[in-house]
Amino acid sequence: MRSNSVDAPDEPFPFCIRIHEPSPLPRNEHAVAILDASPRAPGHALIVPVPHVADYFDLPDRVQAALFGLAPAVRA
Repeated sequence: MRSNSVDAPDEPFPFCIRIHEPSPLPRNEHAVAILDASPRAPGHALIVPVPHVADYFDLPDRVQAALFGLAPAVRA
């Protein structure tokens, strides 16, 4: 069985730092949209969960739904 969290590494994960920075992109209680640091196209954004887990499928259903709920607002 997988753990629902990731052991704290020596270095913080890049997304953990970026989700707390100000952003013009939308966010909700469980997810944050951020501009990709290496975009494939102009405006390429990532939607990442606020909870730190090892795998997408470790996220509760409500957090998975929150990730997809941001997609229309990010696209606009």
